[in-house]
Amino acid sequence: MLHGTLHTDSHLVVGLAAFLMFGSAAAAQLVLGRLLLPRLLTVGAVAFPVGLVLCAVALYHPALWLYLVAVSLSGAGSGLLFKGGVERAVSVAAPASRAGVLAVFFVVAYLGMGLPSVLFSIALRHFAVQTAMIGFAAVLSCGAVVSVAVALRDRAPGPGALSAQSARPY
Repeated sequence: MLHGTLHTDSHLVVGLAAFLMFGSAAAAQLVLGRLLLPRLLTVGAVAFPVGLVLCAVALYHPALWLYLVAVSLSGAGSGLLFKGGVERAVSVAAPASRAGVLAVFFVVAYLGMGLPSVLFSIALRHFAVQTAMIGFAAVLSCGAVVSVAVALRDRAPGPGALSAQSARPY
């Protein structure tokens, strides 16, 4: 995208985009990490899609500054969604099974981070970059919003506390 659409050959700018994405994820977690879980997830579920939309807009109206803002915003949103996901997983896990729940969470999270990149690369063989980006932005945004809605629908009983339903013997 940087080379083809934004006509940037600078390795520094490519590195800056990656740095801004991951740095804003970490900064958002540090700055907003004390928000209550519903607010944390809501802010992430808004920032992530807005960043993806701006990234798609940067493909149609090429501007490096817009692309860098887009990756920063989507990075911040994804960082908040990740932090909120970890908090939610820990809050619903029984104390004896937290390690297992977090292990599964991280496996799924790594698949969720890696698989879209691979699929996007495959999509680029069949579609223009603008079309592929709009499609992936829509799918990832819907996935984030639905995930947050499901996570917030059933409130966690609290760290380590089991809900009445999960405490039933089978």
